[in-house]
Amino acid sequence: MPPRKRYFPRRPLPAPEPAAPRERRDLDAVRDIVHASVSGESAEEALQFALDRIAPQLGAALGSVYLLDGASELMRLVAAHQWPEKYRPWLGSMRIRVGFGPSGEAASERRVIDVPDVFADPDLEDWHEVGRELGFTAITALPLIAAGRVIGVATFYFREASGATSEARALLRLVADLLAVTADQSARRDELRRVNAALMEATAEMERQYDAAGNARQARDDFLEGVSFDLRSPLASLVVNLSLLEREISGPLTSGQRDEVRAVRSSATKVLDLVEALIDFADARRGALVLVVDEFDPRVPMRDAIRDVGANAKGIVVALVEPVLALPPMRGDRRKIVRLLVTLAQYVTEHAASARVEISVDALDTRIRFHVQETGARRADASDADDESGTAEAASVQFAWALGLVRSIGRIMGGEVAADNAGEGRTAFTLDLPLHGPPRKDAAPN
Repeated sequence: MPPRKRYFPRRPLPAPEPAAPRERRDLDAVRDIVHASVSGESAEEALQFALDRIAPQLGAALGSVYLLDGASELMRLVAAHQWPEKYRPWLGSMRIRVGFGPSGEAASERRVIDVPDVFADPDLEDWHEVGRELGFTAITALPLIAAGRVIGVATFYFREASGATSEARALLRLVADLLAVTADQSARRDELRRVNAALMEATAEMERQYDAAGNARQARDDFLEGVSFDLRSPLASLVVNLSLLEREISGPLTSGQRDEVRAVRSSATKVLDLVEALIDFADARRGALVLVVDEFDPRVPMRDAIRDVGANAKGIVVALVEPVLALPPMRGDRRKIVRLLVTLAQYVTEHAASARVEISVDALDTRIRFHVQETGARRADASDADDESGTAEAASVQFAWALGLVRSIGRIMGGEVAADNAGEGRTAFTLDLPLHGPPRKDAAPN
């Protein structure tokens, strides 16, 4: 494992310089600690650098910095200055309980704890052997307080009794504040790094999921397009043959047979329109939808739609209401407009409570508006539940899907499909399209 990079390498401790004022050395030490607090790689490295820099200024033989370990009552050793080599293997696991010993009391009482002479204090008898072995006589422990809370303790050990000199004591309070700021700022940076790392991981996961979803959408679109193309030809043939059969070209039909053929042809037409819409929708998703634009009378798509809708199995009349005054010619994809009107007419017919559905058109400035709405008296059987096999529910889902496709294709042609309030619970839609043609650049649906 490569050695850990140190952003604040331990500098050689300066030898005493009688010619240099002590105040200047203190200021240099403070400046270095401030630099460590601002630019430290981690709390441990910044505190270790600060401890190594300030302990000699205080005349301390040894030094330690402890930080509270989360929400527990234990403080862990995070920085140690000049401890003998034989102690280093277990320094990392060293813990001190808040309230016990000079360092623990400094944390619990939030004040500086001075022990001028360890050997003269009977309450510290357990420290006598440690003091002799490590060579210290006095202890000064300072609480590290940041944002109004104790976050740890800095403890200095002195060879001579009485501990720090009077000159050093003024520096001690500043040191405690600086160490507290160093620990707090470094801890905040560490937390920010963890949050950033978690955010980057979450972002990477979201990107993976987005890519997977994109692949799934592409597979779905490819499947829909393939199936739609396979279904279009046989469905178109089926609709043509049913139309011929309905016109009795192959022979006369009974009244019941004629109704059944009409119902089958109507259902097949609906499915064919849905298949055509699916193909357009798949093309739109790929940005490959081709609009065949020409100029035509706005009444023509309505007439074609009435023809394609045909008779309704429920006996609902789908009627064309042409404007009294001539309308200006419009530009657009006539065949796609017919398909949108057919789908809207089928949707309104499926949900109509009235006996009549009308398709009309008007012009307003540079827009052409097609209206599909139910009108007339309410049917007596409108509320009857005439399907208990689930067919009605399936048809409702089918039309809801088709309506979503209508809105998507309509937007690509520069228009909008909006549900209108026709009153008395009637279903109505408006297809609003530009008079002078769709946008020059096709846009994929939202």
